[in-house]
Amino acid sequence: MSTARSIDDRTTEHLMSSWDELLSSLAGFGRWVARSDHSVDRAEGIRHGLRYLGHLSEYLIEYNDPYRPEVTLANTPVRTLYGNSADCRYYMTRIAPEREYRVWPDLHRSGLISGSALCLCWSAARVRVK
Repeated sequence: MSTARSIDDRTTEHLMSSWDELLSSLAGFGRWVARSDHSVDRAEGIRHGLRYLGHLSEYLIEYNDPYRPEVTLANTPVRTLYGNSADCRYYMTRIAPEREYRVWPDLHRSGLISGSALCLCWSAARVRVK
């Protein structure tokens, strides 16, 4: 068997193992939600899980390059994050801890700009607001 083929086989096995683990986790979540006493709670639980899964897949797969960060809207009219304010927009991006970033806000479009959101607590990168 060629080396390229064996690497491809291991990659496929790892991919399928990860996929199976995700599906098992989703099934467990579905069973947990189904134990709720109220049908509205069950429906909202499934809806919340699907929204969160969509958010994670978008953030962790589509916009996950810290060396070419893309700032994306984290909340939408149908997807909210925990406890966010209805009149605020929340943006997210992944950044590299060893890099330094400059952020230029569009002052003509924003009434208030909060620098606290730029702290990006999960990273040690330096962020300067100009």
